Amino acid sequence: MITTLRKLVPLFFALDHHNYARWLPIHIRELDVLPDSIQVELAQGYWTITRSNRRFSSIPIDHAHEQANNGVKRVGGMISLTENPGMLEDWIMTVESLRNLLVQTTTMIMNNSEEGCAFQNRFQPHAKYLLGCC
Repeated sequence: MITTLRKLVPLFFALDHHNYARWLPIHIRELDVLPDSIQVELAQGYWTITRSNRRFSSIPIDHAHEQANNGVKRVGGMISLTENPGMLEDWIMTVESLRNLLVQTTTMIMNNSEEGCAFQNRFQPHAKYLLGCC
C-alpha cells in the first residue's frame, strides 16, 4: 500500500492536485511509523466496512461515519438540533449509545463471526423499520 502511494505522489504534482501532493508524503510518513500490529491489520483490510454482500463494495470507516452523519442531517439536521433544546438534549443523551452500537457492530462485522452475522440478521429489520423503509 505504501509503495503504491509513493508512486502516486509525482502524479499529484504533475496534475496540479496541490493538496494531495502536499499531504500525501505526510500521510505516507505516518503510515511508516505505525506499530507493526496496526500495519498487519491494515494489510488485512481492517480499515474498511462492508455494508452489503457485493464484491468491492467496502468503504473506509471514516466514510461510513460521514454517511451516518449525513443521515442525521437529512432527518432534520444539526440546525434543528441546535435550535430546539429538547432535541439537542435527546441527541446528547443518545449519541454515546449510538457510538457504542456502531463500535460493537463494526467489531462483529470485521471479525466476520457467527455472532456478527446473527446480529446483522436481527438488526437489519429493526433498522429498516426505524428508518421507515418498510
